Amino acid sequence: MDTQSIGSSNFFPQSYLKDADVKEQGHERKKDIEENRRHSLQRLNELAGDVHHRNRPQEAERTASVTTEMALQTYAERTSHSADIQVTTQEGDVVTINMQELSARSQSEFQAQQGGNSLSIYSESSSQSSSFSFSVEGNLNEDEQKSIADLIKKMTKVSDKFFKGDIASAFKHAQKIGFDSDQISGFSMDLNRQKSVQAVAAYQQTTVPDQNVNTDLLQQASDFLAQTKDFLADANAMLDFLEQPQQGFNDLFAGMAQIQPVDPNPIEDKKGQDAFLDMINNVSDDVFGETDDE
Repeated sequence: MDTQSIGSSNFFPQSYLKDADVKEQGHERKKDIEENRRHSLQRLNELAGDVHHRNRPQEAERTASVTTEMALQTYAERTSHSADIQVTTQEGDVVTINMQELSARSQSEFQAQQGGNSLSIYSESSSQSSSFSFSVEGNLNEDEQKSIADLIKKMTKVSDKFFKGDIASAFKHAQKIGFDSDQISGFSMDLNRQKSVQAVAAYQQTTVPDQNVNTDLLQQASDFLAQTKDFLADANAMLDFLEQPQQGFNDLFAGMAQIQPVDPNPIEDKKGQDAFLDMINNVSDDVFGETDDE
């Protein structure tokens, strides 16, 4: 009887080999699945990172497009000028007249920007007002009070027109080329004539040859002077209750000059006031002088 001897290392039942092969193959597939899943997750993370990176500039751009920048700047200025004038009546009553000029100016600017669009709004406003009041040491009847009030209202109109228009420039030009109000008054109605223009040009050539004569400005000055004399022709009668009517007239107008808004250039401001008072002295001599001669 033959006996075969098989070593234990070489003995593997068939069924076991099959199971072992199946387990081995299942283990390999599981490893492959896990590896594939790990690679897939890693790829997804990489793709998500790329998408986030690509979207960041777009998000920043979208955020900038809806950002609105706004700015508001405002400026306001308010000034007040006042003057006190005293006049004495023939009965010895002392009247103190307070005159005030108020001016206000404001500016505002609004700017807004959103993306490529911008908006800018600018506004400016100004206002001026004059007022006066008076107090009396003694007795001043209603007629005398009304006379003072009416005259100051007239003076205010003359002063406003002179300083707030082109009239001040006209009189300063006349002074610059050597004319005073007496000379302006002399050709008040004749300056538009060719002969007067030639006379002015000839005068200019001999006195201030480097200056150009603007006959239009001189015409404005002479017209305003004549109109002011007509407008204030009744000033003497309105102030006849004063001890010195003409002096009171001049002092009131001097107060008017003081309360006018100050020119930023002190030299020009002084020239404007001097030209105004020079004109008023001419009007005063004309209005009050004629009555005295009579």
